[in-house]
Amino acid sequence: MARSGLIFSMRCVFLAILFHFGYGFICRKTLAFVPLQTSAYQSSRVVETRCTSLFMTIEPKTTEDASAIPPSRPHDVEFISPLLKYGYKPAVDAWESGEDVKKPILLYLPGFDGTFLSPFLQFPELHTIFDVRCMTISTKDRSTYEELKVGVVQYLESISVPSAQNVTSDNAENEKTEDSGRGGWIGRLFGKEKVKRRPVYLAGESFGGILASDVALTILKGNTNIDLQGLCLINAATCYDRSRLAAEAPRVAEYPSWLYTAGLLRLLPLFTDEYSASQLLRILKAEGLPSVIDDETREAYMGRVAFSLPFVIPYIDQGVLQWRLTEWLSYGCNYMLSRLSEFKQFKDFRTLIVAGEKDATLPSIDECERIASLLPRRSTLHIVEGAGHASTCGARVDLAALFRLTFSELKKRKSRTAMKEEAAAGTGAAFGMVPRYDNATIGLNPLKYWNKSYFKRFDPN
Repeated sequence: MARSGLIFSMRCVFLAILFHFGYGFICRKTLAFVPLQTSAYQSSRVVETRCTSLFMTIEPKTTEDASAIPPSRPHDVEFISPLLKYGYKPAVDAWESGEDVKKPILLYLPGFDGTFLSPFLQFPELHTIFDVRCMTISTKDRSTYEELKVGVVQYLESISVPSAQNVTSDNAENEKTEDSGRGGWIGRLFGKEKVKRRPVYLAGESFGGILASDVALTILKGNTNIDLQGLCLINAATCYDRSRLAAEAPRVAEYPSWLYTAGLLRLLPLFTDEYSASQLLRILKAEGLPSVIDDETREAYMGRVAFSLPFVIPYIDQGVLQWRLTEWLSYGCNYMLSRLSEFKQFKDFRTLIVAGEKDATLPSIDECERIASLLPRRSTLHIVEGAGHASTCGARVDLAALFRLTFSELKKRKSRTAMKEEAAAGTGAAFGMVPRYDNATIGLNPLKYWNKSYFKRFDPN
């Protein structure tokens, strides 16, 4: 009994943080859990190896671009592999064996908090389909909207063509090829090497939905080497101008400094929903787990991320809030207002549109329907039952299943295209949850989260 009580107490200490993972960015300061020191647009180099493409920053393509950026406006944008960062063993094994190169790339663009925490529960299941990458933006960053867009396109261009030593003939099923210089047998006759491109899927949540839409259009209309296959928009902030966030947050940014924290707390209800706390309690009491966390390795990964949350959840100060509301959300929303309809010229392009039913931050369901009317008909809409803004990608959805449903080339035999039946049959806090995989009455011991059976440190060397 004493041992069980100790383990339960330890789980309470770190899993309680989970309740804040989606909206805790307004409550804590940022510390680097796995520090990557180089600032974007400054001095980093794009080196053609898988190692640097997994954890990298982007610099301007020309010295003119670099000199145009005021030194007083810092840039700190990184692109990472979150599963490698947290030692998720199947991902590290896939990287070491080269299996990751055979998978299409999924790049997640975050909300205006700049973190990958909102969908972190989804990453292990998404890894069964994709090589998962994320954009992260520190609170020191003062990139403009256009600079963020250029950085994303640069990054995708740098990783779309794997370096020669990392590409094998086995990759052909997931890669398009182009002859560089000459086509077909003529190119092979004259020794022209084929360029292999990895399929890319973009996912953007909240502000990231604005950015992902714009990046997708840039790729579709431009001359890039990016093989963009599809787009996923989650609570896209293309409706920011009609949102409660636009009505309330700018006033908070103007508060006197001594009132600012209280103002942030007033915004908190915009991001929450009625089921998050109850679902957390079910996890703590070992009464169930999210349907996408269905084995020891995934539970251990969930625990390691939970332990790191005090260090990676950022505190948004007044200057950061003002910048991101004005330069990212307001600018991006207005810029994309008339551009979304341009997708209609790409009739075969496919989009997955996801919205939280109880999103109080943005009018996401209305926007979901508006976007669908502006996009090609090959779009899938999904409303996440009972989910607020911060928890749309939490326990109440199986994002990988939705990707398989929308993009048929991602389906494999016996793979899911819908949430597990038992999870979908639940109501209230039970929706999206399933009994523990081991039928235990207490969760995995936190001391085992770094056990070699469930954890493997990523070594890029």
